Amino acid sequence: MKPLEAAWEAVLGSPDDDGALQVLSDALMERGDPHGELIRLQLASDEDGAHQHLATHAAELLGDPLHLTTWLPRFTRGFLSSVVVAEVRELEAVIDRPVGRLLRQLEVNPLTIEPIVEVLSQRGPRTISSLRFGSASQLPGVLEVAPVTARLSALQHLVLGSWALRFDGASSRSLRTLSINLQNPARGLDEARFPRLEALALELPFRRLDLPLALLAGDVAPSLQSLSITGALWPQQLSDLSVSALLRGLKRLEIAAEAETGWYTTLIETIDSFAHLERLELVADRHHPEWVQAVKAALPQATIREPRLRL
Repeated sequence: MKPLEAAWEAVLGSPDDDGALQVLSDALMERGDPHGELIRLQLASDEDGAHQHLATHAAELLGDPLHLTTWLPRFTRGFLSSVVVAEVRELEAVIDRPVGRLLRQLEVNPLTIEPIVEVLSQRGPRTISSLRFGSASQLPGVLEVAPVTARLSALQHLVLGSWALRFDGASSRSLRTLSINLQNPARGLDEARFPRLEALALELPFRRLDLPLALLAGDVAPSLQSLSITGALWPQQLSDLSVSALLRGLKRLEIAAEAETGWYTTLIETIDSFAHLERLELVADRHHPEWVQAVKAALPQATIREPRLRL
């Protein structure tokens, strides 16, 4: 194996090893590759030099330097560590370049989702630990979660915007935080398994939506400690949560459901179920100050804040 190939293999095998990066930097600089100098400068914490070097060699390192504006790139230790893309060709451009091989954070705001998911599930950098899919509004497409989590074995933080979602068979032992916008259908969540998930955020639509039984039973995320609910929480949903195994395992609960559906009455009726929580954060209702007082009296650990918007 040639020295440069061996250096790349060592870096890809241990992406956090500065020693391996230094060896790669030396091998690249011997070939006159500007990527080697970028690695050297950032390992030496010379950010001014690295910025100037990037400006000089942007076309060689990134291709079209105009993408520096649209991609909002951030470089760490000589590699793209964070980037925003809007099209599949931009994602391909990032992961096909050497500087994109150790990508850690990716935000995707596409007009259509399937090509992005296909590329990520087949060639996405395994170093990605944070992945965010932006809001889709009413655009077509289904975001298949399973192939993405199967490929990205280091994924810890996943944000799923308002795409139609399909979780069938999705699993990840690395995932720690998950945010799901349920404005559009989310199928197969009962089949998903995230055994080390610690924090889950759900954005609920105003239309009635039953919380998944497997989630309430603790099967989807048995290690969950923190749950955040925003949007529209209905009384029956809160009632189901109050008797669930999921709630019994929680330490923190945030309910920022500011639409007036009457859920706070159910909270008062089931208040004893929430007494074990270390932290409970709620949004007050200006028209019902009596429930605020009842919650404060029953749960001293609760934090109650004013609503931002009346729906």
